[in-house]
Amino acid sequence: MPGPLNYTQYYQEQMSFLVSYIENKPLNAAQQTRAQRIKKNLARQQVHFTDDFLAITPGDELLATRIGYIPPKGARITHRASDKDQANAYRYLSLLAPDKDRANAYRHLTRQRLVYGPVDFYLDSQFATPTEIPIITTCAINLMGTSPHDSAKFNPNGVFNTAEYQKECDKLADFIVSAAKQHGHERLVMPAFGVGLYIKTLDPVSQIKARELMYKAFAQAAQRQQLHVDWIVWAKAPQKDQLQKQLSALSNQYIKPIIHEDFLQYGQELLANKVNAVLLNAGSDRTVGGRYTINMGCMDKLPVEEQMTQQSDLALLHTEYNRVMAENFKKQVAARRMNELMISAVIQAVEKYQAWYSSEADHRGPNGFFSWLRHGSTGQRRATDLVAQITRRGTDAEGLVNNLLKNPSTTYHRHSLSSFLLDELGKLAGSTWYGLKCNEKLLYEQHKVVAHLEYASQRMSPLK
Repeated sequence: MPGPLNYTQYYQEQMSFLVSYIENKPLNAAQQTRAQRIKKNLARQQVHFTDDFLAITPGDELLATRIGYIPPKGARITHRASDKDQANAYRYLSLLAPDKDRANAYRHLTRQRLVYGPVDFYLDSQFATPTEIPIITTCAINLMGTSPHDSAKFNPNGVFNTAEYQKECDKLADFIVSAAKQHGHERLVMPAFGVGLYIKTLDPVSQIKARELMYKAFAQAAQRQQLHVDWIVWAKAPQKDQLQKQLSALSNQYIKPIIHEDFLQYGQELLANKVNAVLLNAGSDRTVGGRYTINMGCMDKLPVEEQMTQQSDLALLHTEYNRVMAENFKKQVAARRMNELMISAVIQAVEKYQAWYSSEADHRGPNGFFSWLRHGSTGQRRATDLVAQITRRGTDAEGLVNNLLKNPSTTYHRHSLSSFLLDELGKLAGSTWYGLKCNEKLLYEQHKVVAHLEYASQRMSPLK
């Protein structure tokens, strides 16, 4: 077995492989074995995102899963294509994160998505024996001065807005810890998330407060989820002992600050001891992996995010270069957007149904006393219950609505709830209900509705 490589050798071999893999160039036997492992891991990566992420411009979703630099050839930082490769060069460049000016439109939303999955790491300066480590990739609030949105919201005019910062910390902690729990892990290992570089524009007193707020947020999330969190304090950090003491005072039985010289080594030790842990890759809000292509002459001089990417397959698995993950992500976002539109349509339909019943508006034409009586308080309760059910987290909203529409006991009169629902749902382009229209008497026929839904469901995947 070959011995460990020096940093320059390791760096050159890693960058050479990344370039060859991305450009689909011939690989040697060892590289082919590595490429096969990567391909097996492509579908094991998953993107999670909050409802807030849907505020990103449609079509820009994948910008939050891009690297910032093409791997250099050998030790070169720049990528220069030959004339005959120019077309391919543009294709590769298209998978890079946009420049900071364009990124400013969405970078505050990047932390509303995370990528989870097992990643092979090549530790101890060698490539022969990979170590598989489960990783969560996401980012913190950006108070580096490069995010106008975050600066204005959390540090307006240089005044730290602790209330807004705490709310965002609470959301982030719950999002990350919940994902770790959802994937069956018992422990989350994380660097001092959201501190240091990410809060450098705050004054010293506010930096201490920001660190405490973030730590407390993870302490509370860990306790809610009953999942252990190891908060790694770098052994070479100034006043590390004092920092550990301060954070220990904010701890509970599920979180503790641990001084260690190497974040990845600590995680590797846990996994070797059969601890079911996941490591947090706390990266930038514009790229995945940061400036991982830089050669600092020593791994220790790189930030943790760049160390992780430079020593692993992360750049190929947690980014848009993973086309399997990227396509699934796009489908998930489209489905969630449609789900939000559907919920809004149902709420609007119920509001119109209730307004008609209370005689506030003459929706769906005039009616007599018996029509009003036929759709009495039972129908109103049913409408209220429907809204409560579809807005509940984890509900199959589309299935719930379609079950109601297909149920033989559901009435289809002019002022039935089903008619109000179909008026709104039929307007949703791209949905299973799109194109459904009432006849000249403002009536829908149930057998035609059912046939339409069954045909549409065969052409598109169900909403998630």
